[in-house]
Amino acid sequence: EQSRENPAPGALIFIRDYLDFVRVRNLLTAEDVSFAVTSEYTDPRDAARARSIFADGRKRVLLVTERAHFYFRRRIRGVREVHFYSLPDHAGFYAEMLGFLGDGDGRSSASTAVFSRLDALRLERVCGSARAKKMLAPDANSTFIFTA
Repeated sequence: EQSRENPAPGALIFIRDYLDFVRVRNLLTAEDVSFAVTSEYTDPRDAARARSIFADGRKRVLLVTERAHFYFRRRIRGVREVHFYSLPDHAGFYAEMLGFLGDGDGRSSASTAVFSRLDALRLERVCGSARAKKMLAPDANSTFIFTA
């Protein structure tokens, strides 16, 4: 909801597959949100430009697909928030995306992940079997907070 109204600068949205990427891109376009994109189909020059204008704060949101990160593994600067529209298939990407937070500038940072029962295997890869089982339990809280 916040990303649709007035996103804070530095919001990275990680999207697992291209169809969801198109859905989110079209939504942000319809809502006139200032965003840049890096997908597997983005020209390398355009992707570099997108990362640069995001890092400078000229674009508030950066959409990143899992395949783009898989193939190029570029460092993304200026990230204040990471939103996982869907959990990654490769569990290591979760930690890599969180590694982009803050860049040592002292500002606060946050991460959000959206998941459902259908994401049980991906959730298990990211946080382990025992924790995933607790998170997916019928009586589980709908919000989970983890600190490092």
